[in-house]
Amino acid sequence: MRVSSLMAAVAAATLALTLAGCAARSFVVPTGPATVDTTLAQAYQASIASCGDLRSLTAEIALAGRVDGRRVRGTLQVGLTRAGGVRIEAVAPFGAPIFTIAGRADVGTLWLPRSQEVVRAAPAEILEALTGVSLPPSGLFEIVTACPAPDDAVVKAERFAKPELARVSLRTGTEVWWRPGVSPLRPLGGRRAGAVVEYRAFAGERPQLLRLGATPGASGASRADLTLTLKQVETNVALGDDAFTLSVPAGAKGLTVGELRQAGVLR
Repeated sequence: MRVSSLMAAVAAATLALTLAGCAARSFVVPTGPATVDTTLAQAYQASIASCGDLRSLTAEIALAGRVDGRRVRGTLQVGLTRAGGVRIEAVAPFGAPIFTIAGRADVGTLWLPRSQEVVRAAPAEILEALTGVSLPPSGLFEIVTACPAPDDAVVKAERFAKPELARVSLRTGTEVWWRPGVSPLRPLGGRRAGAVVEYRAFAGERPQLLRLGATPGASGASRADLTLTLKQVETNVALGDDAFTLSVPAGAKGLTVGELRQAGVLR
């Protein structure tokens, strides 16, 4: 099984994104002056009005790309909640999953049934070790649903002339970009702590194809470039507490996050 990696390096001032749709084309977020436009904040808030009722998501996600220069590919069965619940199973052609991640917020477990190994750490640390991007479950939920938290207030809304783009900056530091005047309003991309996302296609209100990247490190390079294709998406599915817990055999060998990173499980 191979799992994909996260998007190419993003500098602080520039972000390369590829537009979705039949007339896809690339653009670079402008670095020139912007004009504050409060009507953009209103348009953005209207576009996420339905997010207030969104509590959970389940999906099959096909992944492809690179992590630390290695090609990775695979299929994941994913369950996420806005409150921070996460369950991810890497599907194998036959038999038990290649691995399972389960947890909530800052407490998580990764179980590798074939090698009988276990990692206990925050889900964000486990995901970073596997994929090169560090996202808490709630952050991953917001990215794959294109639904920032409804109470994540807009602190600035700006319009750029060349090219014509709009950006809102949210209280948590998240940025969302879109092309104004297009209806329905769908984000082109966004940036948040640890990750940058490009939305390439939507199915209704939810993303169907997206590209996800880690923000670059001190060297200016990003560890990962990941394409995610979402299928069989269901929202507001009831996910019980047992979905976010794992029973691990007493004799399982413990691994550290560093050892997991070196193991290259997703090659």
